[in-house]
Amino acid sequence: MDGRAIVFSRTFPSSDYPSLTEIVRAFVGQKSPDRLRAACFGIAGPIVNGVVKTTNLPWVIDANDFRELLGGVPVRLINDLEAIAYGVPVAGDDAFVTLNAGNPTVRGNAAVIAAGTGLGEAGLFWDGRAYRPFASEGGHASFAPRGSRPRAARGRPRLPSRARRSDGRASSTIGSRTTVRSSEAF
Repeated sequence: MDGRAIVFSRTFPSSDYPSLTEIVRAFVGQKSPDRLRAACFGIAGPIVNGVVKTTNLPWVIDANDFRELLGGVPVRLINDLEAIAYGVPVAGDDAFVTLNAGNPTVRGNAAVIAAGTGLGEAGLFWDGRAYRPFASEGGHASFAPRGSRPRAARGRPRLPSRARRSDGRASSTIGSRTTVRSSEAF
């Protein structure tokens, strides 16, 4: 984390707030943002031009909505799995479980995969000096084969009705929480 430490952290149950803006307002009310230089939020869903319609909450979040609240600092929204991917290179070995032993000296691409509202995915590519995270939004992709053959004949498993949302995507989310943390820069 570039030598910075988290100095203030609080978890907010998302269902208790009408928007992320209200969560940030509650957080800022507990800690003065006068030293804040920038803000970045990891949000579940595809971010397009600084705006996201969350996949698991009825929120539309726009990075511009936070600028005044946070004193005019630059604000960026990134995908939640991309945010996790940024933490992978700095996480300790105890944060990982080996699924398939390999050669730990090899620098190569990596992936972050998480089951939640869908199947979240992010990647990290090795550029020769460092890992560079990127969001994939693979969990928002449709199964490509289409046609007149029945679904079962196309080899696409049918999800139990209790695992499908009204939009057809699988859902295993029971509840949602938002954690806001501050480093020394805050």
